[in-house]
Amino acid sequence: AELIAMNGGIVINNNALATVKFPHEFSVIPYVFVQQSIDDVVPRIQYVNNVTRTGFQYTTNYAGSLNGLRYVAYTFDDKNSAVTYGFN
Repeated sequence: AELIAMNGGIVINNNALATVKFPHEFSVIPYVFVQQSIDDVVPRIQYVNNVTRTGFQYTTNYAGSLNGLRYVAYTFDDKNSAVTYGFN
């Protein structure tokens, strides 16, 4: 729910890309580490695509087991410090 609220109504569906927006624009394309939170023990695939200075696209093969998404976006540019966002 927090991910939905922070990203203006983002909904993650099976195998359909959803755009996750950063709270601010980076001066360069950041490195992004994404972790999905799931309840079951069945392996789930996640796709992280099209990382830009303003966000990235994300999907999973089974969105029904997705409880949350956590990501860290960071650069090694002196103008930007590491930025961490957590969603539960």
